[in-house]
Amino acid sequence: MGQLVAAAFAALAFWPQAGVLGQDLYYANSVDLDPAAGATLDPLCGHRTYDTHSGVDVTMRSFREVKIGVPVFSVSDGKIAEVQDGMFDFRFGPTVSTFDNHLIVEAPDGRFFVYGHLRHGLPWKRGQSVHAGQQLAWAASSGNSSWPHLHLTELVDGAPRDPFAGPCRAGPSDFASQPQPFRDAPYVRNLVVSPRLFKGQAQLPWDEAVRTGTFVRGTRDVWLRLELGEYAGGAERVQLVRPDGSLAVDDATPAKTVDGIGQGHGQAAFDVHERVQFGVAGTWRLRYVLDGKTLADAPLRVVTRTAQVRNRPPNPVTVSMVVTNGIAQCVVATPLAARDPDFDVVRYRYRWRAGTKVLRTVTSAALSDVLPLPASGTVRCEVTPSDGRLSAPTVSATSA
Repeated sequence: MGQLVAAAFAALAFWPQAGVLGQDLYYANSVDLDPAAGATLDPLCGHRTYDTHSGVDVTMRSFREVKIGVPVFSVSDGKIAEVQDGMFDFRFGPTVSTFDNHLIVEAPDGRFFVYGHLRHGLPWKRGQSVHAGQQLAWAASSGNSSWPHLHLTELVDGAPRDPFAGPCRAGPSDFASQPQPFRDAPYVRNLVVSPRLFKGQAQLPWDEAVRTGTFVRGTRDVWLRLELGEYAGGAERVQLVRPDGSLAVDDATPAKTVDGIGQGHGQAAFDVHERVQFGVAGTWRLRYVLDGKTLADAPLRVVTRTAQVRNRPPNPVTVSMVVTNGIAQCVVATPLAARDPDFDVVRYRYRWRAGTKVLRTVTSAALSDVLPLPASGTVRCEVTPSDGRLSAPTVSATSA
């Protein structure tokens, strides 16, 4: 497809999966741009894909997010061209399952968009109209899926096209403002602290682990799961720092075990065990250092009695709003390594208002939500973080 034809297409206002790329979402695979058998190429001239892959895969962290819910939105106006439903939502690892839950939307400009590996219970019928920014479904891991993710295929004249532009994908981006697909340095995607060994469904992708941010004074087992992005190895340290700043643990050779089945391309999750003498009550620090750079520095609370161990609400967040081509995105900013002082999985209630009228309310595991703006007036997005029991303060942003 030439640049003149591409320029005639309506620009995509957002990536159609709730969340933020490089934070709670991870860019795993592009369209394979190299037609040669056995060869791969992504838009940035790397190999973040696999041979003959026909779309863009963006993963979520775990099945915990699938169960809470991660919305999938239509990137275009159009009509439902195909619906397939009724498949199991929690596939992972090697699978022989052929059929997934998916939707295909035909846009007015002739493109088709395939939204794959969705959660079952799709409320659509062929021929129904949809609008850009409208929620279509929930993300999952149905069909031939090795990890919870959204697969998006953009079809032009029946051929897959990668919406992300780059040195090895000529022409303009199909996005009005192309999201940064991935980071160029390692980072901690998530941190889990537990008093118990991660095993069985406590591991990824299920992540039913017992979490804590509080230990009773004494010698304790601390299990740490490091979930990393753009990881390629290096010199690692795990440190436990006492309230006075002195080091209780400085492990320069942490023994790591792989947690779950990774997706490659820099995604990794490791379990580390430390036996710690918590000799003094107060706020300790847990640090993970890679090649001399501190990637996580999270507080741990040490108390004197078991009765003092209690659940705490998530840490406060800030919210901003971005408007592109009449579509508003409400984006949550929070530290990834410590969204919650007890390392609980956080969900967010998004409530959109125009004046006193509520336009949309949804509870999601994702760090963003999307809404098509009404023809006039300002819109406010209110966000309330929760661990499922306690909530942090509600914060908001407006469209003007």
